[in-house]
Amino acid sequence: MRSRTLSVLFAALLLAACGQEAGAPATASTPDGGGDPGKADGLGGSCLEFTKPVLVGEIGVSKFEEVSGAAASRRTASVLWVHEDRGNGERLLAVTRTGELVAEVTLPGAENVDWEDLALVSGEDGDFLVIADTGDKDRERETVTLLRFPEPTLSPDSPSSEALEATKFDTYTFAYDDGAAHNAQAMVVEPASGDVYVITARGSGDGSTLVFQGQAPWRLNAVNRLERVLSEEDVSALDVRIVGADVAADRLALLADDGRVMMWAWPAGATIARALKGKPCIGPKVPGEHGAIALTADGRGYTLIPEGGRPDILFVEPKISCPSASEPDKLGDVDARRVREISGAVVSREYEDLIWAQNDGPVPVLLAFDFSGDVVAELEIEGLELEDQEDIAIGPDGAGRDVIYLADTGDNGLTRETVRIVRLPEPDLTVAEPAVDPTTVEVFELAYDDGDAHDTEALIVDPITGDLYVITKAQAGDTRTQVFVARAPLVEGAVQPLHQVLTDRYAPNLVGRVTAADISPLGDRLIVAFKGDEARLWPRDPSRPLWEALQRKGCEVPGGKGQIESIAFGEDGIRYFMVSEGKSPPVLSVELE
Repeated sequence: MRSRTLSVLFAALLLAACGQEAGAPATASTPDGGGDPGKADGLGGSCLEFTKPVLVGEIGVSKFEEVSGAAASRRTASVLWVHEDRGNGERLLAVTRTGELVAEVTLPGAENVDWEDLALVSGEDGDFLVIADTGDKDRERETVTLLRFPEPTLSPDSPSSEALEATKFDTYTFAYDDGAAHNAQAMVVEPASGDVYVITARGSGDGSTLVFQGQAPWRLNAVNRLERVLSEEDVSALDVRIVGADVAADRLALLADDGRVMMWAWPAGATIARALKGKPCIGPKVPGEHGAIALTADGRGYTLIPEGGRPDILFVEPKISCPSASEPDKLGDVDARRVREISGAVVSREYEDLIWAQNDGPVPVLLAFDFSGDVVAELEIEGLELEDQEDIAIGPDGAGRDVIYLADTGDNGLTRETVRIVRLPEPDLTVAEPAVDPTTVEVFELAYDDGDAHDTEALIVDPITGDLYVITKAQAGDTRTQVFVARAPLVEGAVQPLHQVLTDRYAPNLVGRVTAADISPLGDRLIVAFKGDEARLWPRDPSRPLWEALQRKGCEVPGGKGQIESIAFGEDGIRYFMVSEGKSPPVLSVELE
């Protein structure tokens, strides 16, 4: 942040504000955890402590009866590839994490004898999907096959799903070296070597679980050999029926038919066969019959999909501890002359210890005050006509600058066809008479892609991607809290779509009347205020889409007294500020650890 000196008096006020002492610390609540963290995975890696499985979506595609394989896309965030079991057609689906259909991909000329698992392999020549046609419940197949083809390019924000064809795919034939037929429901491809490992399903004519290895490179127009390398006599953890597998980064996961997930890590240079000889880490057991598992790209979390029609999508990830938080500390009151009701606040990136806020309603007034509440400037944005300003944010503009975003998104009557976002640089407060330069103001018009009107009081601009998120306020006539995104860059002169990415059905901690939100400058924490005195904080993995974090159980953190209409992180993300409704509202500060 670049610091500017406004005046000697202002500097003194800032020092006074910085001298405020934080209140006594109060421990924030911790999300529920699950699983057995264990001690180690047998090869020097530490076991992770996992959260309980979270329902994040449902695959509601018609005539999609039984998922038997899944893999997380490495090219398109929050997309899963899934396919069905035997007799259900030669197709894959790309679905979002919440289960919305993105694309249906058919493989003309392929045959689904009994597709059982799916892997995604990344290499120097790109990303490839590999389908394991290895099912054989009757144990009568002399050979099994793997189908390999490039991962299709997707448009996840398209208003309708895509119909694609994978016309270029390779079919590799394999035979087991023991001369027998086996029913195998799990397959992984070792990232470093490219070797394939096929794991048989115990109890399908095989008295024990067997692991076969097919060495790379695989040959076309020839029968490749699957060599037996392990059995449950070698690895006691394999004394269950294995129905799914995946590998990502340095972790391997096996899914048992009883809902148990076993995970192994291995050091560089080790093989999957060696990793399996170590002691596995155990994830939380999920009741029911599950047909597929897909690890996240870093191997630390995983998705489970049960068998049957319209299956749920469950997500499990490492437990994240909530920060401790101080009690709210009152720093001062805001006595603004032209702003009757503050709605939205954000901490400046240009000036030390300064907060920008805006006037609720149609009058476009930009307010600047210090952390003690002393007003520095009240700036009218001339020539701008708005309807109902609700929140304010700071984020990138696409040209490497952090700028102010104003959300003209209020709609109590649910009548607006479009909403507006106003963007402008932070005004210069070092001059004698600060003002907003109207030539620097940009106005963007947006419409919700579900065709409905929504009352929205919370705005977030992702500092990492520049994408703009709004969170609707549940009320009569619009009872679900929903999250919409407008992808960067914003475009003037055209109505830009706001894509729905999440509802509170799959984010239960968003249930309530959302009144404000903010994201930390590093993009690693989200905070949301709710009607009343509630506030919740979510840690966020900056490498993942912002909205995924909101599906976790949030951390309860202190809210302010009264109706909190403004909440904002400090520059370092370990402090946040709140301003309530009403005349001369107090400025409250909470310290996080």
